[in-house]
Amino acid sequence: MGEKIDVRKIQQKIFRDSMRDGVTEMITGVLLLCASLMFINSGFTVLYLLSVIYLNKGMQRVREKYIHPRTGYVELKREEPAKTVGGIFIYFFAVGLLMYATLYLAEGTLPSSDTLYRWTPTFIGLMFLGAMLYLRDKTGSTAVLAWAAYALALGLVFSIYEFTSPKGGVTLYTMLMGLSFLLVGFIKFRRFLATNPVIHEMEEANQHEAGEVT
Repeated sequence: MGEKIDVRKIQQKIFRDSMRDGVTEMITGVLLLCASLMFINSGFTVLYLLSVIYLNKGMQRVREKYIHPRTGYVELKREEPAKTVGGIFIYFFAVGLLMYATLYLAEGTLPSSDTLYRWTPTFIGLMFLGAMLYLRDKTGSTAVLAWAAYALALGLVFSIYEFTSPKGGVTLYTMLMGLSFLLVGFIKFRRFLATNPVIHEMEEANQHEAGEVT
């Protein structure tokens, strides 16, 4: 009774467990692939906006159908939306301003649209860095930082390499990142389903084993 309960560690474990199913990675992958289509043709902008609007609902439905029957449902404590959105925008503009200033100092003139497109992969990589540092704080896991390192390193490579098209780097970058998230998310999802059968599946398996014994 005298032991102190570390509420923060409990919250981090709950948040960490809520991300074991791979759904978040798959949704992120779909968003990135839609973004790559948008860079290929601006006509896909509507598709990207629709994916941003509806994929969250799709994620909830997938979890209701496949995840909650296996693990139950726990309502995670939500942060104040204004605080979260405010933090995202501050980080977004701070990184954007720093990159813009760096490009200006490097070229001695205002960066052109081609230059901005060229270095967009690095910008996205830095945004992933911020997102993964946030998840590191929420989950207590350093494993999420591997995504930050991967995204940033890949962003630098695709920015430094000179593609024939100004949008070539960011298009291939978002496509590769999207496929990476989809692959990892799908593997985690399949593993989660295999290691967490629903209750009636466990009962059927036990009955089958009991029948074999008798």
